[in-house]
Amino acid sequence: MPLTRHLYEIDEVVSALQICLRNRWPRGLFWLWELVVSKEEKLALTTLRDAWLYRGGGIDPTLLELEDGWVELYTRVSEAIGAAGNLTAERFLNLTTELAERPTMTPIASPKAEARRRLRAAAFVASLDPAETIDEEDARNFWISFDSACRQGRRTDAIWLLQAAQMLSADAIWSALTIAARGGAGPAIALMQKTASPHPLQILFQANAVLHLCIPTEKRIRPYRSFNHDMWSSWDAIVGRRAARIYAIPSEALHGETTRGQIPSKYTNIEDVRAPIPLLSEGCRFWQEAVQAAGIVVEEDSFAFPNDTVLEEFHDRYFPDDIPDEWSKQDQEKSHGRGCQEKAVPPFAVKIREESVLRRAWNCGIATRPVS
Repeated sequence: MPLTRHLYEIDEVVSALQICLRNRWPRGLFWLWELVVSKEEKLALTTLRDAWLYRGGGIDPTLLELEDGWVELYTRVSEAIGAAGNLTAERFLNLTTELAERPTMTPIASPKAEARRRLRAAAFVASLDPAETIDEEDARNFWISFDSACRQGRRTDAIWLLQAAQMLSADAIWSALTIAARGGAGPAIALMQKTASPHPLQILFQANAVLHLCIPTEKRIRPYRSFNHDMWSSWDAIVGRRAARIYAIPSEALHGETTRGQIPSKYTNIEDVRAPIPLLSEGCRFWQEAVQAAGIVVEEDSFAFPNDTVLEEFHDRYFPDDIPDEWSKQDQEKSHGRGCQEKAVPPFAVKIREESVLRRAWNCGIATRPVS
């Protein structure tokens, strides 16, 4: 895998950032910094957003608008994950994938609520593209049941309905969410829809939109702690130095799709940090640019400096504290070492319903009872 600015494996840095955010470990900010100084800002932003999507519980979706201000963004993602607890898209998607039937039924509405239900359900039906494969009565009952589950904060019910409505397009689901928005939630739903379009798992955004609607209106705005930039600035002061390799990759981050998580324990990749220069042309964007600027010739089976002067200048500039081969074993093993394939855990993932629910379960799930 590509090496970062300070010679960590980039996939392991991403995993370290993810595990720190999930567990609310304070070292996560360092791993974000390592991605940013490696000029991998897009990957850093994607990793933060994905952490929020899996574990943020629909809290503070306006953070999706931030594309810089790294300390603020990290803090807000971390705070949202802490506030969400176990009320997360990851948990409810995994749970509802295994549920054959919706846990509860849509409650009976008062005459006033029934009139409001019917009016807004009609707006949902009218919003549907004629190409949608759901019939009008099912669409009406789905929206009423979906909206009712969100209004009552019944997250399992609402996300079960979200997963069960596989006949609806993504646009139709977003229409259902938009019409169900209340208490000023409309802009948040619109932002999530806008941000979702290039993501491979759009249902993660939809699940977070559901969770956002399930939060009582008065609890949607949360105070956040101030953003402390001191640590980030202290790391900036040592960028490029051996001292910037402050932490070792946590063992918990070495899941089955990371570099060392795919290597059996009888093998080691320690040589990749001891002699990294031939690997830099395929490293992070920082190293690719450095190699190109130095005029280094990179071919399929060769890596050559133009002359000895360029080689010495390259070493002096990018390895001012000795070449990695002369570092202590402890320093080298902060990023490389023996594989752990035998005990590596699977990467984090959500389960998405792949098969339609049975027709009986669908009929029961969207059933709406008449006013008594």
